[in-house]
Amino acid sequence: MGFSGYVVYELLDEPYRLINRELQRMAETLIRLAETGAEDLPARVAQAPLPFPAEQYWIKLGDRAGRTLYKSPMTAYVEIDTARTPGIVNLEKSIPRRLAELGQDSGEEVLFRVLTLKNDTGPWGSLVIAKPIEELESSIQDLLLEMGAALGIFVLLVVAASYFLAGRI
Repeated sequence: MGFSGYVVYELLDEPYRLINRELQRMAETLIRLAETGAEDLPARVAQAPLPFPAEQYWIKLGDRAGRTLYKSPMTAYVEIDTARTPGIVNLEKSIPRRLAELGQDSGEEVLFRVLTLKNDTGPWGSLVIAKPIEELESSIQDLLLEMGAALGIFVLLVVAASYFLAGRI
């Protein structure tokens, strides 16, 4: 049971670590683009070899005065607070399916993994990148249910086998 708990914990945490690294890679690429010049940043982002397609993310890159230097198409569907403290959090937002299909649940809620970075020097001041992870979250919940059911059945089988063997002894 202890080993199963450890495996489940690691299994649940690994996808989030992978997404965090993905968000960091995108952030590093966008920051490099912004630091080489903030002028015409949307066109340069569109032409740049990004590690992942920008349209799969909610991205808003701003200068220190609060002006937007770049924003991804997904920013038209939902607003994510860009004033939050730096770090990585999960955030749930409502996006109607008629606007975008992002794996919404029955209440049209989408879970985002959000990375917020702040900068006091250089041409950029804030960067917020969010990736929809609703489908991942649903898969993890399904996996937890399946593993819980399998573990419960296994425990019942072990108890039944132990009872049977104890009776035979």
